[in-house]
Amino acid sequence: MLITATITLDSFFLIAQIFSVIDATMTIIGIIGNCIIVATTLRSKKLRATCNILIAIEAFCATILTVIQLDFTYFAFAKLPIPQSLCFKIASPCAAALDFEVIIVLSIALERYLSTSHPVFHKRIETKVYVRIACICATIYAASFRILAYFTVMEVPVICIAPFATIGVAQTVWIVVSFFINVGVILLYLLIRRKLKGSGTEMADYHKINKSLQTHVCVYLFGWASVFAVCILIMVFVEDPLLTQALLIILGPQVYMNISSAFFVYYFRSTMYRQEIRRFLGIDKMVAVIKVVFVSATR
Repeated sequence: MLITATITLDSFFLIAQIFSVIDATMTIIGIIGNCIIVATTLRSKKLRATCNILIAIEAFCATILTVIQLDFTYFAFAKLPIPQSLCFKIASPCAAALDFEVIIVLSIALERYLSTSHPVFHKRIETKVYVRIACICATIYAASFRILAYFTVMEVPVICIAPFATIGVAQTVWIVVSFFINVGVILLYLLIRRKLKGSGTEMADYHKINKSLQTHVCVYLFGWASVFAVCILIMVFVEDPLLTQALLIILGPQVYMNISSAFFVYYFRSTMYRQEIRRFLGIDKMVAVIKVVFVSATR
């Protein structure tokens, strides 16, 4: 049953302005956190495993993706819809980063699955080879949808956000494929959890690993996976193009939650990341200096 409700242009821009502010706040947090992850990985000798490198690549893609937020905020407050053909040019780098990130996230999930379910085979895989294959697959996937999107551009007015770099049939295919890839990621993490639970892992280690995986899956579930699922429902049941755009804009905070949460997930759930990030930022040295100053002052 189609939803035939409509929305006025003024209401549409009010929604865009409100959510652009929310998204911008989360974007700033995301950029800082993801840049710290990338920089820490580059500096740390301990974060050289396949998974660590892929996490850094994912963080870099997320940083590129957030750039579109600056354009969105401007267009929302200027009340300036633009032709979708122009939005394709503006938002394509961000859309490509999103597509690249989706495959990298899948590669991380697959790598973790292999490490728990097929450890012997996993040890035989060279880090450089796996990362290169993941990046090649991600490049092919991202380029394929940018080419498909190029041949389906339209002159309809849109408020420029990453999803509207693609429109029409290309957008439908893109959302459906992305949804199933995200489902695949979640299934892989559930298989990992099941494998760890059924293994002879000590309870302390199990809870530590399980807690990290549960956090990662929950964030991903309520981030990307749920967004693509709702996008499919909107495309199927909502008739008014303007209302469709408004509903997609409302989904923005979920997307940026996923982007901005990476730093907090790895910092608070991974001892190694926490140690390396603190070392990179000089937090431990700073705390030591403060303690010395405090002790000296109290004497």
